[in-house]
Amino acid sequence: MHIRPVDDPEATAAQFFRNDYHDRGMLKWQGYYLSDHTSALKAEAKDAEQMWHQQIPAPMLPAHIKTILEQAQTKQQTVIIYTNITDLEQRFQVPLIGRIQGWENQMLYLGDANFVAITDIRAVMIDSTD
Repeated sequence: MHIRPVDDPEATAAQFFRNDYHDRGMLKWQGYYLSDHTSALKAEAKDAEQMWHQQIPAPMLPAHIKTILEQAQTKQQTVIIYTNITDLEQRFQVPLIGRIQGWENQMLYLGDANFVAITDIRAVMIDSTD
């Protein structure tokens, strides 16, 4: 077998892509997901499942909510906060769980960068496992 030298590499490459090469387009990427994307999809599915099966407590009076929040912050207790926020299918948001770090301008701050407007709180309870 004899390999002959290429006179014009650019012309040879252009001829190859014009006549011989077939780009499969998106077919080559189908089924390829990054592990981060897969994890995010699983977490989203888990949250959606929790939204369907959660028990939503009745709305509490604002004064009662404030009393529980103050008690939980003073005693460094973990709280479970149910909000009035729903998705497009009218499912309530998954409850927020954490210790109260503080509040400012009607915004309550829980650890792990969870903020919630105090006016959006439907009900709050002290976590009994704490």
